[in-house]
Amino acid sequence: MVNISSSKAPQNITPDEKQAAQSAHGINETMKGQFMDPRVRAAMQALAVGVDVNGIELNDDAVQVLRVGNNVVLSLADTPYVARISPEGRDLKAILSELYFTTALAQRGVKVVTAATGLAQNPVQTKSGIVTFWNKLESLPTLNYQQFGQELRNFHEVSGDIDVEMPTWDHFTLLNDRLELYRQSTSSEDVDLLLEISKELEATCKQLISSSELGVSTVHGDAYTGNTIQTKDGVYLCDFERVATGAPLEWDLIPEAVVVRRLGGNAENYHQFCKGYGRDVMEWEHFQTFALMRELRMTTFLFQNSHRPDVAKEIDVRMRLWRDHADTSVWTAK
Repeated sequence: MVNISSSKAPQNITPDEKQAAQSAHGINETMKGQFMDPRVRAAMQALAVGVDVNGIELNDDAVQVLRVGNNVVLSLADTPYVARISPEGRDLKAILSELYFTTALAQRGVKVVTAATGLAQNPVQTKSGIVTFWNKLESLPTLNYQQFGQELRNFHEVSGDIDVEMPTWDHFTLLNDRLELYRQSTSSEDVDLLLEISKELEATCKQLISSSELGVSTVHGDAYTGNTIQTKDGVYLCDFERVATGAPLEWDLIPEAVVVRRLGGNAENYHQFCKGYGRDVMEWEHFQTFALMRELRMTTFLFQNSHRPDVAKEIDVRMRLWRDHADTSVWTAK
């Protein structure tokens, strides 16, 4: 067993997961009837192993689902931890790099959510996914957008100097793989259309990366409000699984601009974000291309939940853009 300060990767933990779930206090009760999404149920099984390995005591109804997306994020009541469960197949080495990277950021004064230390093992690899435990922060309900922009700027000023091997920016491989994965559950015609658009955007993107006005360096990769936590001490950045090198720094400014452009976001909030960072990415001559890249990702992201009627309806709304680039339909966050 090792923690994140160790240079060795953790061993693959393979106890009987049913037994681990039965011995992890509070988890069985929480699972009864409350979490029907299969990804959440798998995450709960993985969490059962993680808390059992680390001797974390949970009371009944102690687990709250914070987010179901690429990962499942769970808040553990009466503990100092938030658990993130990455799906089966996620690269353990990549997760370890993420933990090392966030630790290095914090050491350089960037406000980031850091991995929990002092546990027997973090991360914990299970048959149902990889569990990582993170330090829980006391959050405030209202985000200060200027502080968000300032902290993202702080991140950019040091991220390129951190000596942790991170992947090279590759926006399109994951996107295209996601499209092929959901071909069976989504209109094949829609998939073909989006794959064609993806290839066109990829070719254009490769020509424009060197045209960055802010520089090409290490980006967060998914810098939007959902990956921030407002505290009394300022805004903390979180969820660094999309960190990559070799990207235009403008990429991290695109998400908030798209919120205004497609989701009817508050213009004053966006103004404060730009004020904090010191730049409005909408003024960049290549904004349109990179905004479309983000919007394509936001469309394909929904395919994993296309079985839900509300999500299927939203997919139809977003597909209007790809059939007619002049479409101005307002999207709804899902």
